Amino acid sequence: MPNTRLIQLNPTIIATPYTSGATIGGLMVLQDVPPRGIVRDVEILIDGTITPAMDLYFFNQLPASIADNAAFTQSHAEQIKRVTGDKIAVASADYVTENSKTRAAKVAVNRDYVASALANYGYGLWLFAVANGTPTFPSTSALKFNILLWGQ
Repeated sequence: MPNTRLIQLNPTIIATPYTSGATIGGLMVLQDVPPRGIVRDVEILIDGTITPAMDLYFFNQLPASIADNAAFTQSHAEQIKRVTGDKIAVASADYVTENSKTRAAKVAVNRDYVASALANYGYGLWLFAVANGTPTFPSTSALKFNILLWGQ
């Protein structure tokens, strides 16, 4: 059995419409991750009934910061900092709704990584969620990510 770690993120977001192609929650940091391994599964939880399509970009080196609801742009130098593999696409159809809450699970995405050392938190990865469309979240704390890592 691999060394597993569940990382939970709850970014502060806006409760007004996002611009398509903009970051949702800005740059997020996954702290205290295994030094190397794979991003195994990603779950998106929303306190509300919206089903926002988005692309997830994981980085194993610190990328340039992009603020919440700002355009996601990446130079070639930034792109090579990404975790192995392409973005993880989350479609509106990936969500299920139960009790006024929505959930999307991307299972076995299997993105290899080698984490970077952080000053105070062991090793880290970084994440940008990028809107595909113009979602409006019901509150500034409505979005959560559960990310399962398998360390090697």
